Amino acid sequence: MIFAHAIEPQQVPVRKVTMPTVPKPLRDLYCDDPMMESVAEKASRLADSPISLMICGETGSGKEYLARAIHQTRRGKGPFVAINCAAIPENLIESELFGYSPGAFTGAQSKGKKADRKGQRRDPFPGRDR
Repeated sequence: MIFAHAIEPQQVPVRKVTMPTVPKPLRDLYCDDPMMESVAEKASRLADSPISLMICGETGSGKEYLARAIHQTRRGKGPFVAINCAAIPENLIESELFGYSPGAFTGAQSKGKKADRKGQRRDPFPGRDR
């Protein structure tokens, strides 16, 4: 007990750790599910980044809900355009999403087709009754 008071106790400064604030559209997705909360936290960190996001999952897993929530948290204002890629034939998907050059394939328009950059949804099958 000789050294009991040799070193004066010091208070260790406590650093406040701030948890990232998850925006409301993403918060509404997880409803107390820890796995979805983790997804929402990751999505909130990526929402305003300049990178494109690819959301993968099984049918009915909520990919479109997550994409819509991410879009709602982004600062850039533009329409959300959901595209069901499974409904577009594999041999047409690239040209429908990104456009094509004149004469790129049989039946291609002579002037080509530019990709839609304004975020307006185009009908991939014009002339079809909805």
